[in-house]
Amino acid sequence: MARRKLPEPEGDADVAVEEPEAEAPDERYDEMDDEQRIDPEQGAADDPRVLRIGEVTQLHDPQDRAGGTPGDIAARLQTPGTTATSRLSWSSGYSDPDWEQPRRPVQDIIKRLGKIEHIGGYRRTVEVFRDWIDLVESTLHMLPQHVLYARMHGTLMPPDEEPEQIKAVFKRVMKVYGDRWKEASALFNQAYDILTKVAQGIPTDLMGALYMGLALGNVHAGQFFTPTSITSTMADMLLPDVEADVIGFMAEAIDAWEGKATYQLMGMRWGKEHPETTRYIWEKNLDPLYYTTRRLKILEPCSGAGGMLISAIAATPPWIVNLQLAEYYAVDLDPLCAQMTRVQLLLYGTNGYALLCQLPMAAPDDELPTFEQLEHRYQQIASYAQCGNSLATDWVLRDDGVWDLVHWSESPAGKARMAQRAAEQATEQAQAAVMKEQQKAVAKVKQVKDRARAKGQELLFDIELPAVEEREALAVDAKHANGNGYTNGNGHAVPGAAGDWDSFVENANAAKGTPAAAAGAAVAAAVVVQLAEELTQETLF
Repeated sequence: MARRKLPEPEGDADVAVEEPEAEAPDERYDEMDDEQRIDPEQGAADDPRVLRIGEVTQLHDPQDRAGGTPGDIAARLQTPGTTATSRLSWSSGYSDPDWEQPRRPVQDIIKRLGKIEHIGGYRRTVEVFRDWIDLVESTLHMLPQHVLYARMHGTLMPPDEEPEQIKAVFKRVMKVYGDRWKEASALFNQAYDILTKVAQGIPTDLMGALYMGLALGNVHAGQFFTPTSITSTMADMLLPDVEADVIGFMAEAIDAWEGKATYQLMGMRWGKEHPETTRYIWEKNLDPLYYTTRRLKILEPCSGAGGMLISAIAATPPWIVNLQLAEYYAVDLDPLCAQMTRVQLLLYGTNGYALLCQLPMAAPDDELPTFEQLEHRYQQIASYAQCGNSLATDWVLRDDGVWDLVHWSESPAGKARMAQRAAEQATEQAQAAVMKEQQKAVAKVKQVKDRARAKGQELLFDIELPAVEEREALAVDAKHANGNGYTNGNGHAVPGAAGDWDSFVENANAAKGTPAAAAGAAVAAAVVVQLAEELTQETLF
């Protein structure tokens, strides 16, 4: 990836630039000076510095000199203790003969930023670090546009033609260092070169190591960044087979594609069981299938510098990352942490940034993007990492493809939940009102009954009939007692006798539903209400 140097002030005045001090050689590592990287021709398994344990390799780290400074400790936490062999082969530096892994990247960057503190009039460490992060992000922001400008004009874009927001960043930083900007610019550039060179190797949380090495972590806010060895283990546990998942998403898109019939007639099969065929069909028909393929989405709600996401990237084959088939989202309350995460996601080409940088170089002359299109696409990519409270916000994709982090009540899902909750509350209130009226009616009847009982009277509707079984038993007893005895000795019907009750039931069933019965029921109900009112007014007592 081409790298843009930070701009220098105009003029030819020579300003002395302090060169970094040469490090004293360490005899313990002299034998490794001739070969500081794994030979891509030889392979990780044959390298003398690699201990192979199953499918995992352990690298002896010549950078760790057991120092006790914050930078040494942070570098030790940042360096992966074990690395999967496949991740070594996925590293772009692993196959690049011109690439060398920096020996002490964390310590070297800290050393250069420390010198800039004095150049800036003893500027605070956090201020220098913020200046550098702003410059790094602005440089990565403009990289695709500088590539396009170089293709069109054969040179980098002049600073005065850059967007206003980029010019504002450089103007602010240059103003701080004044006449010594050239010295500061050289050191900023050196730190930037180390950062980008490390990014060509195995993905690692270098920003988090720098942040902790510079002692910028807020203990009161609970800022303790997780070491890479732990985040790598977590990524392996949560993402055991990323490639198979993405192949499955590709197969889903092919299944829903109307052009699949041609490949079916050829007898081709796709799916997780046929990854090579799936990739072949998908890549041959990229235009119709790319935008219908489901993405693997990974979110880190409290990102810090993005250590968890970096380990997830390390566990993902580069072709998936570069094609944006996996998308990485990040949120953090600290603006600086969100910015560090965004920078690291850009460094590893996630969320379409790798494609954006390749587009100005690979596009035909008649299909070159405009600078406005590159700027808009960058804003879309940068919106994947934002500052906010993940407990109170939600992601909303705008019509222009830029993500917004809004309060959950303003998101579609939040509005739907609030509407559902309002309907539930309305139902609860209606039920409570009905229940209240029923309770008032019951209380009114109870009051009437209590007054009647207090005067030694019992209302007619309080007399309870015996159960059906009891009534049948009484009828049988009466029959036996009276011979065919539905009558007593005087010839009158026995109260409760079966004959009388059966006739009553038959008549009631026959009259049920007739207009006369309905009218009678209405009259009875009106009488009961009137009786209850009169009783409450004590007119009958």
